[in-house]
Amino acid sequence: MQFRRPSPEPPLPPGPRLGRPGAAPCGRVYGGAGHTAPQTLRDKDHIVQQTDIDASGSRLAAVNTGYLDDPYASLLHGGGESDRPRRFPLINRGTYTRTTAIDELAIQFLRSIPPKQKKQIVSLGAGSDTRYWRFKGYGQDWADGLIYHELDFGEVSRRKAERIEKWGLLSNPLKTTGAEAGDSGSHTATLEGGQQKSSPTVTIDAENGSVSAPDYYLHPIDIRTIQPGLPTSPLPDSIDTGVPTLIISECCLIYLSPTEADAILTFFTTTFRSCHPLAIVLYEPIGSDDAFGKVMIQNLATRGIVLQTLKKYSTLSKQRERLRVLGFKGGQASGDVDWIWETWVSQNEKERLARLEMLDEVEEWKLLAKHYCVVWGWADADGNEVEWEGWKDIPNQDIDM
Repeated sequence: MQFRRPSPEPPLPPGPRLGRPGAAPCGRVYGGAGHTAPQTLRDKDHIVQQTDIDASGSRLAAVNTGYLDDPYASLLHGGGESDRPRRFPLINRGTYTRTTAIDELAIQFLRSIPPKQKKQIVSLGAGSDTRYWRFKGYGQDWADGLIYHELDFGEVSRRKAERIEKWGLLSNPLKTTGAEAGDSGSHTATLEGGQQKSSPTVTIDAENGSVSAPDYYLHPIDIRTIQPGLPTSPLPDSIDTGVPTLIISECCLIYLSPTEADAILTFFTTTFRSCHPLAIVLYEPIGSDDAFGKVMIQNLATRGIVLQTLKKYSTLSKQRERLRVLGFKGGQASGDVDWIWETWVSQNEKERLARLEMLDEVEEWKLLAKHYCVVWGWADADGNEVEWEGWKDIPNQDIDM
């Protein structure tokens, strides 16, 4: 399979922090020499929330180097408008591979649903992700009917809402529906109560970190509150449990305890039983059992960073089994980042990227890339006799179960 880029060429988002064993995963760096490990839950939450700044920096570095085309990356980068981050070539390659792989899976999911039929993407720990704007900007019919939901801590969503409010390139697309591309320009909405800017169908509440639009919602939610069996749903009413749904988690569940992470997935598979299909894409580190993985875990622990689900789901086979056991029984597949680079990226595209900058650390790249993976799975609706086949043509990596 080769990545198919919609026309115009897609702009693409944040990349993995493929770094030395002491670097945090997922485009995220914590502290430095002498950094004190957090003592309270609030301190730990703050560290996780701040990881989005480095993740957006990795994305912007890949954009500035020419790996990705994303006019929204600089507007949502948390490092400031004057920040021009740079990353090593192997990190830029990791950013590119992760981004294009998730894009491919998401686009194929959307293509499998008839145009204009309502469907939704629910992005957990979305941070400064730009996928909603990029997908809408392509102007393709597979985006018709798509409702995009982003969930994150209030501190993170407030930063994003402020930037959406500030930049017309981000706020104007919220005023259109379907695959209509937004135009750049100033936000012309009126000011209400000194806190909110709203149009007839768009509300941006920067103080609380929420955005509501015809096809986009930003929800300030601690996803740890998403659990099965609660008397009332922890999700907003705008999230429809009966329409085709894709869940995206890019290095989000890894920071939760296995119990919390499993509860979130179980909630979706038990609450969204009537939607066909319910699909999921995960991007996470793996490989905690080898020498590299052990050093990475030890070094991160000295900074107070614990990748809580890594040990339980440390291999591709364990990741696939995780999805099956938690209710994604229609199918499970996966590939590590090195395998996806070798298998999914065309030779012409590899040659284009090679002309951008020299990557000398080939062996280091392969070692690091094998410690990150993309996993995808799906569940068919209860009582539906037709199996979903939206990802049937996407190759996955052979593994020993």
